[in-house]
Amino acid sequence: GDDCIALPNSGWKRRWDSFVMLLILYSAVTVPVRVCFPLAHAHGLAKQLELVISLMFLADVIICFNTAYMVEGRWIRSRKLIAQHYLRGWFWFDAPAAIPVEPLEPAAQPDTQSHCFIHATLCGGGRGSRGRNRQPVRNH
Repeated sequence: GDDCIALPNSGWKRRWDSFVMLLILYSAVTVPVRVCFPLAHAHGLAKQLELVISLMFLADVIICFNTAYMVEGRWIRSRKLIAQHYLRGWFWFDAPAAIPVEPLEPAAQPDTQSHCFIHATLCGGGRGSRGRNRQPVRNH
């Protein structure tokens, strides 16, 4: 075991998880709006806030690699086992959400349907909308 491994039921970890849940709720509301309404993109302080939120998601991934889990009434505190456990589960949802996509936003033609599809694919996949089998909108 390691002294730096957090227990999920500790006070600070529960507060952190509550904070991350608020960030997820914020993202669940703002990402879909920003995906398909180019005029709603964040600017200035709001854009900086969203970059900080992305960095908080990255911090959460790091914290999850350092959080014990329980098996048969025992806390597993081995970093190797924690990493294996996390990589077999939530990591694949958490990691895409932790990628700061704000600097990657396309600058050209923000009002096209392809822009909406690109944003839905890049931004909507991790935070808030975890939809699968998205199809691009086709013009007929």
